[in-house]
Amino acid sequence: MPRKLTAKEQRFVDEYVVDCNATQACKRAGYKGKNHDKIGGALLSKIGVAQAVQARFDDIAKQNGVTAGLLIQQAEQARQAAMKKGNHSAAVNAVSLKAKITGHLIQRSQNTMQVTGEIKAIRIESVPVKPRLDDKETSSLGAKPPENHGNIIDVPE
Repeated sequence: MPRKLTAKEQRFVDEYVVDCNATQACKRAGYKGKNHDKIGGALLSKIGVAQAVQARFDDIAKQNGVTAGLLIQQAEQARQAAMKKGNHSAAVNAVSLKAKITGHLIQRSQNTMQVTGEIKAIRIESVPVKPRLDDKETSSLGAKPPENHGNIIDVPE
């Protein structure tokens, strides 16, 4: 179990949920210095802070009656309205949103590195991503969570 947050970390969490801006939340929480962007990012990478932020967002969603099913329904309504108006870009965005909500769309990032010297072997691993919805909630939406077992690619010497 993660340690209890410090008072300043808790203030950061309280400020972060206001606008999801880690730099500004860091400033408003009272962190000193000029590197608020780095401090804010470091705070969000702490397990305890990340869990507290997620818990706050979950509470806000519950208080406002926001569920995955409702979001999917609203995204579908937006898609249909966009198609009627011929706005295909907005329709694609609505479909993309539905995929994100159900865990079927995973944002990928590209990593690059500069290598000096000879490469003898490379091992690349992708980490399985757990869908945001739990099995119970996903099954009630009539969707299955995506299977992602990760990939390991070995490049021989």
